Amino acid sequence: MGEEAYCYGIAADAATPMVLLAVRMWELSSCSRTGLPTQAGGIPPTVLDGCVLDTRAGIAAVGVNYAPDAKDMVIHVADLRTGATRAFPTRDPASRDPYAGEVASLGLAADGSLVSGGEEGVFRWDLATGERTRIFGEAHEDHRVMLNASGTAMVALVSQPWPSEVLVIDLLTGAQRRITSHGDTVVAAAMDATGTGSPPAMPTAS
Repeated sequence: MGEEAYCYGIAADAATPMVLLAVRMWELSSCSRTGLPTQAGGIPPTVLDGCVLDTRAGIAAVGVNYAPDAKDMVIHVADLRTGATRAFPTRDPASRDPYAGEVASLGLAADGSLVSGGEEGVFRWDLATGERTRIFGEAHEDHRVMLNASGTAMVALVSQPWPSEVLVIDLLTGAQRRITSHGDTVVAAAMDATGTGSPPAMPTAS
């Protein structure tokens, strides 16, 4: 990718040897796991972060995590079949905070909706209308979401920035359970094949 490239976000596709990269703080690229990147069209230069790629659903999406102008703080959604792109606004137009509406992570749910995590909370997006519904969370908290392979459940990591909280959420029923086994200094989490959360804890000084 070259010495100048810096990757903010990366998403792998389950059905093909492709990955989606948000690189150099302003480009969205796709590439094979062994090949050279190609820049994706329709995504304007900006500061990108969380992204998701699913060729079976024909969707690639990437979120913006910093923009001085509210109109530029969006989630870009690309139709892989037609090449058409859409932008879903994430910030109140009246806000002057360049980080308000930040999108730190994305995932696709089993019902075809998009799930986002960021400073404003965790939301489910209807890709047909662009409408969003809050799943949980408050403003001024850091929310990151990781969905399982089927899109039926997710683990959510919430921090303000400390202490942190880890939740496992059933996206079909809305049921939530908290994971407390790793304390309140968790810095990352993931979903295994069974859909259970697996968070590593922050190392502590001995």
